[in-house]
Amino acid sequence: MSWSTFHFICRSITQQLNQGETTGDAVVKAKALANALELPPLGSPKSLPAQILSEISSQPRQAALQSATAYGEMDLEPKLSAPPTLLRLHVYMSLLLICYGVMASLFSTFVYPQFAIMFEQMDVGMPGQMGWFIDYNDLISIAIFLLIVFNLTASLQIRQMFRFTLPITENQSSWLLLIPSRSKRRYQQLKQLIETPIHQANEKQVPAKQIELLASAGLNPKTELTTLIAHSGKQLTIELNHYSQGLLAITAIAIIATIVMFLVSAYSPIFVLGDVV
Repeated sequence: MSWSTFHFICRSITQQLNQGETTGDAVVKAKALANALELPPLGSPKSLPAQILSEISSQPRQAALQSATAYGEMDLEPKLSAPPTLLRLHVYMSLLLICYGVMASLFSTFVYPQFAIMFEQMDVGMPGQMGWFIDYNDLISIAIFLLIVFNLTASLQIRQMFRFTLPITENQSSWLLLIPSRSKRRYQQLKQLIETPIHQANEKQVPAKQIELLASAGLNPKTELTTLIAHSGKQLTIELNHYSQGLLAITAIAIIATIVMFLVSAYSPIFVLGDVV
């Protein structure tokens, strides 16, 4: 998703409307011009920029001109871009899942069967460390798998959040979303701030509390809107960055602990064989 392309399309819509085009034709021609110039893709139809353009195309001419002009004067690209650390979380979790799957498969397929046959032939009991790991291996694997799946789902939702395709609304229950409640509320506020020009052009009440505070203080919300969006976007990035780093740390500690238990159980038969011999 590219906010810079969105702003370009809005500026083009403004120019088309000033030249006498209808609202629908102005939006179509602006999108066609962006494609002809090979600008970065706007995003999926569910993304917020695409929804705003769809709303502009259905507005009356004067309201569409007001909305397109307001968005064309903004520059949200550096303020609403997800940091690389958040985007890499999905990759890290995928690699951890693959590494753990390979380790567990090697232990179950090669290590344990060989030692089990050897101890059975020597009429020696299985070492306690290996026996404990074998007994609880399935539960440990399920716990690690669920933890990694939780992380992968959370990282995917974080990426959707920065693409503004995550379905969070003010009156919608979001229990299935793996995002902290504070970040959900900030995401809703940020989305409301971005949609403010549309609401103002449609002469609807702007739901964002920050806009109400600015108006009550005698300040021009239109002038301060970009500053509010930049601040909310920065705070959301910081919160989600801390959240994702915490998830990554917990998962890494759990997998490292499991690998240590695996190594102890894998090498324990060597010491038992030494005592037997």
